[in-house]
Amino acid sequence: MMKIKHSISALALAALAGSALAGVSFGPRTDIAAAQRPSSSVVADFNGDGLRDLAVTTDTPDKILIYLNSGVGLGAPATLLTGAGTGPDSIAASDLDADGDNDLVVVLKNTSTIRAYMNTGGVFAPGASGVIGADPRAMIVSDVNGDLRPDFITANRDSNDLSIASWNGAAFAVSSVATGEEPYGVAAGDFNGDGKVDLAATNHRDRNVSLLAGNGAGGFAGVGTLNVGNPYRPDGVVFTDIERDGDMDLAVVASDNAVANQVFVFRNAAGVFGAPTLSPTGGMNSGQVVAADLDRDGDADLAVLNVDSASMSILENLGGTLAAPAIVATGATPSHIAMGNLVGSPSAELIVTGRDSNIVSIYENLTPPCPSDVNADGFVNGDDFDQFASWFDAGSAAADFNGDGFVNGNDYDEFAQAFDLGC
Repeated sequence: MMKIKHSISALALAALAGSALAGVSFGPRTDIAAAQRPSSSVVADFNGDGLRDLAVTTDTPDKILIYLNSGVGLGAPATLLTGAGTGPDSIAASDLDADGDNDLVVVLKNTSTIRAYMNTGGVFAPGASGVIGADPRAMIVSDVNGDLRPDFITANRDSNDLSIASWNGAAFAVSSVATGEEPYGVAAGDFNGDGKVDLAATNHRDRNVSLLAGNGAGGFAGVGTLNVGNPYRPDGVVFTDIERDGDMDLAVVASDNAVANQVFVFRNAAGVFGAPTLSPTGGMNSGQVVAADLDRDGDADLAVLNVDSASMSILENLGGTLAAPAIVATGATPSHIAMGNLVGSPSAELIVTGRDSNIVSIYENLTPPCPSDVNADGFVNGDDFDQFASWFDAGSAAADFNGDGFVNGNDYDEFAQAFDLGC
């Protein structure tokens, strides 16, 4: 099965006192130089050594920086130029050609293009490209057509649509679906419980969210909107099961600096979304949001970037209700959150690009680990099983689950037992 992944030279350690955020505990922050103006990042193993590496898109010149993980830190980055004026932005990693190497997929914002960079033993080369909508603002990865290959979905502000760039094994087949005006964010999840991937897009100008039901073959139809209303304008969005009732709820970040910045949680009951509950972010110009079980209590927590206040808000999920935000400092103009494990934290780390401070910050999560979350994305699901199976088949030391120095059936059995237990 194809694995789909969602996207140090001189280390500058910025002392951020290890602080307990209710059930979430972050250690010191590690800042990595990433000039100029880093936009987005993704964590994946690029050289097949079982360690997670980092790729970052930046300006001046337009490029991707590849930081390989030695196990004791990230080395000086390799530079992959994308072309003058291309504006590399959102980035994702996936093994596109099924050769065991994680390739890269990058949105070139200024040219409305999506491009693959194929990885051969840790060396990247430009691959296939596709034309997408105008001014792409965000990208997610999902399998919307059920072919077990990754599809890359972008929210395109100036063309008022989503582009669906489906990878067919050799090239991108791009289709589009209309949204409201100025879509800023996009999320994927099965909100109507039919087993097919649906989409949601935040329409900044319209102050609402488009709900798009999937047909399982890559097609989508609008089935309504959710309003955030004046004075708020929606930006980041994510599907997650806030209440752990089996239905995918929708968390939408909406901003209005004159009033407040809020997370609107639309709770889903059997495919019907109710009126939202609002939780303040405590920051200014709040944007991107990610969901993960940061405190290892089985609930999905939220992390939100506050662009104008150089901070990140952690909203812990207290059994279906979001706690007051805990504020963590970031670099100037935080633009993107990735998740992974780069510095050996016991739980999933948060990786934040500080666009106007020319850094990428790694937030070490000291919450006790969940052994079966082997890809450290904050959840125990099929991606973890696929990752472990890949390590096991390759005989990688990463598959030595019981730590006895051997990779054998005992490791597989013990991982399967831990996986069944969850966290």
